[in-house]
Amino acid sequence: MAPVRNWFQFAVLAAVTMATVTTALADPAYIAGHGDIGVAFHDEGGGSLELHYHLIGTGTNLPTDPALYDGGVISLGTYIGFEPAHPGAWGANEIKTVVPAAAERTNPNANIRNALGISGTDSTDSYWRLPQTNSAGMPFLGIATDDLAEDAGTWSDITFALTAVSGPGNFALWEIDSESNFNLYWQSAGGLGPSDVITLTSNQHAHFVWGFSEPGTYGLTIQAAGTRTLAGPPTLYTSSPETFTFQVVPEPGSVILAGIGCLGACGGSWLRRRRRG
Repeated sequence: MAPVRNWFQFAVLAAVTMATVTTALADPAYIAGHGDIGVAFHDEGGGSLELHYHLIGTGTNLPTDPALYDGGVISLGTYIGFEPAHPGAWGANEIKTVVPAAAERTNPNANIRNALGISGTDSTDSYWRLPQTNSAGMPFLGIATDDLAEDAGTWSDITFALTAVSGPGNFALWEIDSESNFNLYWQSAGGLGPSDVITLTSNQHAHFVWGFSEPGTYGLTIQAAGTRTLAGPPTLYTSSPETFTFQVVPEPGSVILAGIGCLGACGGSWLRRRRRG
């Protein structure tokens, strides 16, 4: 009866592994490589601004979740996406950005403590961040207005307002400039207001530090606005508020499921060895 029992155990493990893969594909995650939160103009009807993700292949530092690939195959250096007409474009609610465990830092300086609402001066205090410069193994996320260069109209500067934050802790977005100045743009500690705005020109691409005070799932609601001129008086356009999801440190359950998948693979290997023996 032992062989039957072994076959049964392997079948159960294989089924769980397939369920795990299906779940992963149903919940695509941006886990590495270059990407942006971008804004585009659609001239249908009265015209509208739209916020979205652009995920961009950059050499070997591509996102590695299979759900990001079209049929599992992609050429290096090309856009990644599921919409043939808009390669690389993902809706804000169709993907999550993962801030991995490797993004944890301790002993934040006074500027970061203030930005994230971390009290005291304990050197063991932690925060999690996506860096302003490209770092292998984590998202290199920027904010961009490049898509507006494709529009026939002339655009004013574009504002990106952080209108709401949900999550277990505080969020802040800052920049270290060429003179080592700490420039704070968005900050949820103490509440959001009119100052929580980033302003870019109509064909600009910028990177920042995305900081979180606690692990967990965050929702960042962003709204873009700008004025367009084309054969008439300038017209102000404001996008719908879009919520972008950030998973700060993957949940333990995903690690357990990955372990179960490994057990399924190991079980198959063990069974083959028994057959050869």
